[in-house]
Amino acid sequence: MRRQFKIQTSVDLNQFAGLEYLTVSVPTFRIEGDDTPVGYPELQVCNKVAKIIIRKKVPIRGLELKFFRCNVLKITLQELARSLDISSVAIHKWEKAKTKRLHRINEAAVLLFMSEQLGLRYKIQFSDLCIKTDTSRTSTVRVIVKNEI
Repeated sequence: MRRQFKIQTSVDLNQFAGLEYLTVSVPTFRIEGDDTPVGYPELQVCNKVAKIIIRKKVPIRGLELKFFRCNVLKITLQELARSLDISSVAIHKWEKAKTKRLHRINEAAVLLFMSEQLGLRYKIQFSDLCIKTDTSRTSTVRVIVKNEI
């Protein structure tokens, strides 16, 4: 017997992963005969959010860096430091300063590394990674995960 999926509602997650400008809408499902709601795997949602952060050229602060490391890559501070060829103390300082934007060269390195890890393959120049210096966060990024089952 084949199980049937029914879309129940979507769940809005405001300030997803502590990022105050981000709201994620994730559809949930119910399997016929079971009252437990089923949603998308967390890693799938986190990967989509990370790709949008990179594509929208959101300034990278400690919050974004920790989100990339913990929620997307699921690696230790030391592993990220090794990958970027910098000290783990530097990574720790960046993450600890949650709302402080990374220096532009460090930001570019993180963006290139994350793009590669997420499989974002496109022709890119360094100037494309330079995010405008306006750090106002008045705009909101909204992510909608579509039903792909």
